Amino acid sequence: MIVRFRKRHRLMWLLIGVLLPAAYIIALLARPGETEIKGTALNQPSTQVVKEVATTANLDAWLSKDDLDNHYLEIDYKETSQHPLATFYIGPKEDGKIDAYRLLGKVEAKGRQRFILDSLTLAQGKQYLLQYDPIKKEKIATTALNMQ
Repeated sequence: MIVRFRKRHRLMWLLIGVLLPAAYIIALLARPGETEIKGTALNQPSTQVVKEVATTANLDAWLSKDDLDNHYLEIDYKETSQHPLATFYIGPKEDGKIDAYRLLGKVEAKGRQRFILDSLTLAQGKQYLLQYDPIKKEKIATTALNMQ
């Protein structure tokens, strides 16, 4: 490398060494602050609780509906499930076979879950929420739901 290129090379590295950290700090300071989103997301209509349908030691259940008039069964599971693959079913009889129930979905470990309900389920006054273990093929718990 000739002397002229060596001097230019040294000058460029000094400029890069000073300008790069300065540009980084300026970019950090120019970031916008935290934005607060108010209201609900566009794809999630707001829901309102219509009535409480069950309360037990393990769970609370509510019937709710959204702005689009869809009805949901919201279940707040109070304690951690001892059955990792348990599922929720809903049906008209307390002691019926599993084929008489309609699958709602998986039981999460703990917390609030929402399952959509159809009009046929809503039309029947008394429903039963069944927790079922598909591996052991046994009923874990049955809870009466007062839908009307």
